Amino acid sequence: TRTLLTGTDALPDDNEKLARFKEQVVDSLEGSLPISEVERHVALLPDRYVRVTRPQAAAIHIYLVKELKTEVFARRWLRHSRASTELTICTRDRHGLFADIAGTLAAHGIEILSAELNTREDGIALDVFMLREASTHHAIDIQRYPAIERALGKAIAGESDIAALVERWRTRH
Repeated sequence: TRTLLTGTDALPDDNEKLARFKEQVVDSLEGSLPISEVERHVALLPDRYVRVTRPQAAAIHIYLVKELKTEVFARRWLRHSRASTELTICTRDRHGLFADIAGTLAAHGIEILSAELNTREDGIALDVFMLREASTHHAIDIQRYPAIERALGKAIAGESDIAALVERWRTRH
């Protein structure tokens, strides 16, 4: 198929693309971390990560991994437009983590529009969610972030009954 569509059967130079990606991540970090940190981060993730992640986002992910040393989870909110909010969560992976995060978001009336889930070989999960308010179909109000973060912290730590939270939200709406 490649030969038919491109006129050649040569594969793109993956090593060149990977090197360019790493350089762009280092540039995004503005010299605050050595290239070895970037190389380690990328090496611990599946190959798909480089294909689907922007270098600027990878730089943020590296900072989140650093924050994780002192936190149960690290997070970054980014409002993309009036209609969506991106939430990146970095935490130690465990069985049922995604279900607990998704349930907690649902219990707060938040729809998940998309999710990009990655787990590093050292057991650190980097999950990127595109979200919106279920009731309004708008981006999440910034004033709601602290309450959502508290609930996510409890869920990630395994201290919440997610099914009960979702059921409580469902019966009120």
